[in-house]
Amino acid sequence: MFVVLTCISLALYAVTLFLFKSLQGHRASLAIYWSNRGKIEMAHGHADQAVASLRNALSYSPYDRSYELLLAESLADSGQTDQAMNYFLSLWDTQPGDGFTNLELARLCRTKGLTQQAINYYHASIFGDWRGDGTTHRRNVRVELANYLTSIHDTGDARAELLIASGNASNNAAINASVGTDFAAIGDAPDALNSFKRAVEINPRDQSALEAAGRLSLQLSDYAAAHDFFEKDIQLGIQDPTRKDHVLALLEEATRLGELAFSPNLPNHERAEHLLIDKGIAEARFNSCAAQVHDPTQDVPATLELQQRWKAVAHVRLRALEDDETLQESLSTLITDTEVLTSKACGTPSGDDAILLRLARPGVSNQ
Repeated sequence: MFVVLTCISLALYAVTLFLFKSLQGHRASLAIYWSNRGKIEMAHGHADQAVASLRNALSYSPYDRSYELLLAESLADSGQTDQAMNYFLSLWDTQPGDGFTNLELARLCRTKGLTQQAINYYHASIFGDWRGDGTTHRRNVRVELANYLTSIHDTGDARAELLIASGNASNNAAINASVGTDFAAIGDAPDALNSFKRAVEINPRDQSALEAAGRLSLQLSDYAAAHDFFEKDIQLGIQDPTRKDHVLALLEEATRLGELAFSPNLPNHERAEHLLIDKGIAEARFNSCAAQVHDPTQDVPATLELQQRWKAVAHVRLRALEDDETLQESLSTLITDTEVLTSKACGTPSGDDAILLRLARPGVSNQ
């Protein structure tokens, strides 16, 4: 009797164990099915449907962290910010150093207008555990944080984050170009130019980086460098006719700017030669503009004062200009004042006068 009862018990145990494991396997299969369906729905932008699918997955496999993360993501994507925040905070409690969780919390805080909390979570994400290519993730988070800081007008901290991100992107042309764009967005032209230069060094055929570097060189008054960048861009071949015409115009501008530039940084003889050429252009513009002004009372004091100044330099010669830095500065100021005043009195200039006006207002392109 004992043996019979023992055999019956063992048989029932085996059947129960088999049914239990079968049920567990079926539940696991259903959890995988619903989670995969949720991923597909998220990939296609159907966040609301993904929420339902991932809730089903969790019902078959409770406390599965990967499913909880997916559900929290889908809640955030569907605009259910408070529920998403609660899920991510719950996940953060168990792993406060997780880089991804901190990043999602930072984004949710941005949505809710919690500025300082968003910044804190971004920093926690940067220094968190990414269990993979941490360098890439941390750089991307820094760039995202920099963009956020830019949006709240904290350009100083944004620049600091971009400088670090830039230092971690030395061998990738696309990343350097992207960081260069971000530097330009905060008005940091020198660092933007350096990033685009690195992009061009890594990939000399990157035409968008060449054009951007040329524009920034123009903005920083490095006309020779701008000329070289635009020329290389054109030599590589530009298929879009509109962009080609635009780059050709920029190349022409850079060339003429270099020919007429009168910066004190130029060699003395070269600056003197340029000033004499510019003198003829600006004086002709002044005389033409004065003849166009119909109202004799318009800008009379300024006009008379400029007339006297032009008379004072009427007989300036190259040798005298080379030997007299004070005279160089005086003529440089006269040319600048003339182009600025005539642009107000007689409208936007063209040709060489537009170039001189560009030189009179460094950092402002006419293109």
